[in-house]
Amino acid sequence: MTKIFASRHTHISTILTLLLVGGVVSGCSTDASESPDGTAGSSDDILIGTMAPIGTPQADLGGIPAALEAAAADVNKNGGINGRNVRIVTCNTQYGSNQELACARQLVKDGVVAVAGMNNVFQGAAVEKIFADADIADIANTGPLVEAYQGTNTFPLTWETGSFIPCASSPIAEATGGKVVQLVAFQDPASEQFAKLMQRSAEASGLKWNDPIFNPPTVSDFSPYVARAQASGADIVVIMQLGSGPQAFVKAASAVEADFAICTALGLSGAGGWDGLGSAEENLYVGATFRPLSESTTVPMLERLVNSYADLQASSSDYAAYSSTNPADMQAQGVAAWLGVQALAQVARTIEGDVTPTSVIGALPTAKVSMGGIIPDIDFTKLTSAGEYERVFNSDAYLWKWDASNNDYTLAGEVADTLELTSGR
Repeated sequence: MTKIFASRHTHISTILTLLLVGGVVSGCSTDASESPDGTAGSSDDILIGTMAPIGTPQADLGGIPAALEAAAADVNKNGGINGRNVRIVTCNTQYGSNQELACARQLVKDGVVAVAGMNNVFQGAAVEKIFADADIADIANTGPLVEAYQGTNTFPLTWETGSFIPCASSPIAEATGGKVVQLVAFQDPASEQFAKLMQRSAEASGLKWNDPIFNPPTVSDFSPYVARAQASGADIVVIMQLGSGPQAFVKAASAVEADFAICTALGLSGAGGWDGLGSAEENLYVGATFRPLSESTTVPMLERLVNSYADLQASSSDYAAYSSTNPADMQAQGVAAWLGVQALAQVARTIEGDVTPTSVIGALPTAKVSMGGIIPDIDFTKLTSAGEYERVFNSDAYLWKWDASNNDYTLAGEVADTLELTSGR
């Protein structure tokens, strides 16, 4: 039986799950009898499960199952796993605590060999225990809970909490010439904890960190907060806002021709994109845990991801509407989920005999997987840890610059180890 740690809920990046994008898919789970392309599945298929809030007012992360379906179709097109097709089983947590537990139990009952891209925000320890007791690996978790980085059945591909760190470290300073960082965030315990991580990063990078400016989560007029940011003397302003808050802040900054750089995380870049927000667009950056899609012409695996999304959009899948690669409305969590299926396929192909939860979780700890340049290759024999984050295999992050003329992002820099910057280890 795999090890699971005691409950220690940390909601530092719960905010990263609150991106409201795409359409609505109703119901608890997809039909486990269907393949990603909507055709009838086979009893010989290898099932990979996931769970996420889909179509709820609080969070709509349909981009996760969409990415998994796209990845499964890509794997199947390239021979599957030792000749067997991959099929995705999705359970909608409906952003509910009890439903997260129900989803975990249902996925075990469905016979999944692993879960990938899972995003749960309430029941961290309890959900991981359900999977650990069934010897089911949790790979490429995209949620905010620290338990996804603790149990020996957990194999994260990215450290999602680190997506804001490029906004408060050397990449943003080198790209903009800025030296003083000001955070403007919605008032929330998670924001306050996250501010502490960013402060450590800024100070470790030789940047001056101003006391954060907090606003009510429901604020719609950001002009007073833009004025306070200007008065602070900051030349780098990091925004942590919900819904259309990032766009409203950028528009307010444009209205007064603010000359500071603005940075946020891709998972909180808001709905609707950046087009038409004024002059502040020209100095806009986002942090992410993977390379921008604009590099797909030079990163073959990124091109495969883009092509698999296009194939899904052309299919009859319930999740086709979530598979956009338009930088304005893509879901960051989907990329990690897509990579999770690719990693599982690589590991499963090395297994002699049947691919089962036990054989998968037995093979993962000694596996090395290629991520094709989208993120660094992962060596599961080498992990780093800091505080409660006990199982981190990759904490790199990237800084993207918004190119308003092309409506796209370009790579502006990267942080080799966000965990080191935020922990002081």
